[in-house]
Amino acid sequence: MDTEKDEEWFIEFRESMRRIILEWTKDCKDCQACRMKVEDKEKAERRAKRREERRKIKEKVRKQKKVWKLAQDRAWAAKIKDRRYRKKMRVSRRKKVKWLKKRNWIPMRIFILILWTRPKKCSCATLPKFTIWVFSRLNSTFQYLDREKRRRKLARNCMLDDTETNLKEQGLLNSFVSPI
Repeated sequence: MDTEKDEEWFIEFRESMRRIILEWTKDCKDCQACRMKVEDKEKAERRAKRREERRKIKEKVRKQKKVWKLAQDRAWAAKIKDRRYRKKMRVSRRKKVKWLKKRNWIPMRIFILILWTRPKKCSCATLPKFTIWVFSRLNSTFQYLDREKRRRKLARNCMLDDTETNLKEQGLLNSFVSPI
């Protein structure tokens, strides 16, 4: 057989088969060309869908960041406000304590002298004994304060040496025993 004739015949056969296939699959969706077109359309749709989803996600994240930022700003502002408030409260408390110390010094002293120094006596005492004991304490406290006032007055007049001897003679110096 002649090889050239075989080649020509093969080329013709291939061309005719191609024509037949094209005619057969013109409107067909099963052919490769049609399938590729459909796949391209589907790919484009999927890409568009993904792009839209990504855009929505980015938008959500952006909104969430704004919310977080606002929340952080609010928290920061509240923290500063709280700090300022606590600072004011500390200052006012200090002032109050100073004022209370000045105001309550004498009553507090009396309380310490009467109740705090002898808790056993207070717990064991009956009511009449307790009242007598309280009045004696108050009396001795006031006597002590009066003596101190007298002593200061005399010291102011530069007569301290003379007054000590006078007080010793009268029996007032060192006669007071501290209740504490």
